[in-house]
Amino acid sequence: MAERDGFQSMQVLYYLVRIEPYSTLAIQLQGGKFDHADRMFSDISSTWNGVCEDMSDVKELVIVAFV
Repeated sequence: MAERDGFQSMQVLYYLVRIEPYSTLAIQLQGGKFDHADRMFSDISSTWNGVCEDMSDVKELVIVAFV
């Protein structure tokens, strides 16, 4: 269960990385620096298209955010 909790934490950080305290937590999670720019959240539209079009993109989308 602990692994699943860590995975959920990473998903939350993916979407909230631009807001404190989540940006600080993301930096700590990545060893003291932000992750590669191409793997970071940029906008909802790109995330939606990536998940819908790329079978290797396994992020969970929160449908309520799109309603």
